[in-house]
Amino acid sequence: MQKRPILTFNHHESYLCALAGLDEKFDVVTRYKDLDLGWNIRARSVPPNMTLRSFDEIKNGLRQDRYQTVICHTIKTLFWLLPYRRKNLVFVEHIPLFKNTLMQRMKGAGKRGILLFWQKVFGARVVAITDYKKESWAIDAVVAKNFPVPFPSELIAREKSIEVRGAYVGNRIKERGTELGWPLLESLLPHAPLLVLGNNPQIPGAYVPKDFKDFVEQFTRCHFYIYPIEAQDGDGFNLSMLEAMQLGLAVVTIKNPTSPIQHEVNGLVARDGAEMITQIQRLCDDASLRQRLGAEARRTIEQEFSPRSFLQVWARVLAEIPQNGVPS
Repeated sequence: MQKRPILTFNHHESYLCALAGLDEKFDVVTRYKDLDLGWNIRARSVPPNMTLRSFDEIKNGLRQDRYQTVICHTIKTLFWLLPYRRKNLVFVEHIPLFKNTLMQRMKGAGKRGILLFWQKVFGARVVAITDYKKESWAIDAVVAKNFPVPFPSELIAREKSIEVRGAYVGNRIKERGTELGWPLLESLLPHAPLLVLGNNPQIPGAYVPKDFKDFVEQFTRCHFYIYPIEAQDGDGFNLSMLEAMQLGLAVVTIKNPTSPIQHEVNGLVARDGAEMITQIQRLCDDASLRQRLGAEARRTIEQEFSPRSFLQVWARVLAEIPQNGVPS
């Protein structure tokens, strides 16, 4: 009997490319009514086992139990799915519940309440991408620590840029503020040779790649990576940083207890912006330091961020999903 596909939504391409390592077929929603969730070809190519769909295309399939599992990445999609009352849903905790202000605590409580409703009423499973995210939501979940999907070798630049420079990857960084470390990044930009990669119209000099090939080339021409997200605002790493480490780029990071970076072992750790500038300058001046730390960063990825463990956790989660997702 042919396996039914998995339905998911295009939250971000790098994570879906990691899920593509499962022996499954996926329908990926890239449009809901007038909301465009289009696949960003500057981020990743569409995997061969994923088909892009609009929500209108898959509605009948939801009613008729066409999908073995529905994987959601945002609270918004839970509202879209409420009329279908699915019992085979998995929610992925991609971001923490921020609690720095009263407004953040109120929003977080609302999100948590919605997810608890789905968990208790429809038996939704929850997967967190890090222990930090799981702890912030305080909901029963399993952790499937993400891993960086390697860039195609033919796209990797053969030479570094002539001028030593660091990279930071993100979209709408200024608009998203502390979530992506903008206050600290803003303080670094006038004093450090940094290339900001992504769709960032409010950051002068940021580079918008033409496509995935261009993104990989620009990324891999850089000599090191920076990570400015502080502990109160998120994990000590994200996928872009893991991709940089996998490429063998040394990392300069602000101090964060969940960071995989150990000072002088596989990267450099700073206590504040001024110290980050000092550490960046060290990397700019010392090619052997960049090479040594970058090699250790790559080894860290091999040892601590395994595709095998990620896919094993997901396989166990999918095996626990009820065969019939239609509500009784």
